[in-house]
This record gives sequence, C-alpha cells and structure tokens, in this order.
Amino acid sequence: MEKEKLLLTSLLLICLCSCNKNKGEEINYNGAHEIKRGDSKDGLTHLDTPYYTYVDYYNLESNGSLLMIPHFETYQQRLSYTCGACSAWMVLNYLDPVMGKTYNEGKVATECGSTGEGRGTSALQIANFFIAKDYEVEYSCSHEKVFTIYDEFVSFVKEHLQNQEPIMVDWATGSGHWTTIIGFDDMGNDQASDDVLIFADSSDSYDHFYDGYTITPARRFFSMWRETTPWDGEQIYLQQYVIVKKK
Repeated sequence: MEKEKLLLTSLLLICLCSCNKNKGEEINYNGAHEIKRGDSKDGLTHLDTPYYTYVDYYNLESNGSLLMIPHFETYQQRLSYTCGACSAWMVLNYLDPVMGKTYNEGKVATECGSTGEGRGTSALQIANFFIAKDYEVEYSCSHEKVFTIYDEFVSFVKEHLQNQEPIMVDWATGSGHWTTIIGFDDMGNDQASDDVLIFADSSDSYDHFYDGYTITPARRFFSMWRETTPWDGEQIYLQQYVIVKKK
C-alpha cells in the first residue's frame, strides 16, 4: 500500500510539473521529434486507403506544368499555436540544415515570440526571426490585400518556386493556419479551377498519409488567404506571407 501511495504521489508531481511550464519557456524535445522526410502516426496513416493516391512529394521534381521544390523535409507540430514557428523551422532547415538541426519547435517558437495566450505567430515575427540570422526577407504583414487578381498571385507563386524559394502563408483553414507553398501545378491549361498548390504542412490531417504534405485547389486557397481572428485583437490581417532568400 505504501509503495502504491508513493507511486501515485510521484505521478501526480510529474503531471503538475509538466502542466505548469512558465510562459515563454523553451520546450525541449531532446531531439525526439526532428525535421525529417515525412513521419507517421498511428490512426492517421492508412497506406491501403481507397480514397487517396499516395504521392512521394519529397522526391517530386518540376516537370511539365508542375513547379516543385524537391527534398523539402517536414515536421508535425506538437502544440496548437506553433504552426507559424514550425513553418519557419522547416524553411530554416531547408536553407541551412546544419543550423536547422540545432533547433526544435520550442526554441523557434520562443525566438518568434509565439507564446500562445490566444495568439499564434505573425508574418513580422517570422520575418524578424530570419532577419536576425542575416537573411534577406520579403514579407507582408498588412490589413490590406497584396493581390486582388488571382493571375497576379499565380505569377508570384511561379516566380518564387522557379527560384526554389518556399512561400510561408497564413490562411483561414481550421482556426487559421500557417503552411508553406512548395509546389504549384496549373495542369497545363489556362483554367484556374484545376490549379493545385502543394504545401509542407505542420498539421497534416487532410489526407490519409501523415507525411507532412498536403494539397489544396489554388483558387480555394486564394479566396481564404486571410486570418480568421485578428492576431493583434483589432483587425484581420490579409494575405500574410514570408519568403526567405538563400544566402
């Protein structure tokens, strides 16, 4: 009985310690969840699914109408508010794998100022994360639209993908979510309705392959390219994006 009481007390103390982490404290995963080629999770990966076709996006390269950044490693976020920080981490790892491997989800979130408390991460915070590392950054963190015409957006995406530059974007899926555009296919025609965007997604729950890659119709994304709730508590930000140039 005494041993059982001691075990119960120890477990309770562990739970209390884990639930009372200081705000802004770095989360240390001890390298257990590193960025890598895809991932798997029981209950979400169904290799025999009749509903989706598996595509090896990691090895997919540009061809024909497809523009693609190959060998872009992915990561699945562990916290609800760190999609922006995780997008930044994946891009950092793409630009500098040596530096990328020195980070984890918590460290990037801390440097981006992603404290939770009802907020995620703004484009300005992500941009400053990279500027502090001497990268040239293009970004928009505004209440005004950058693009009012879909074709202008397509040209923007194609230009940066041709330069092998991932495009981090914040859009109104779920409760608002940062993903990274790493591919685009116009299917070889001028019809916008069949255009496809390929994302590196830190919350890959849209298909039956938990590998960190998702797709969505490009026109659908364009119509939803905005916050769902005001990041600053005042006004919705529209068409936030961050692009980091290779050194």
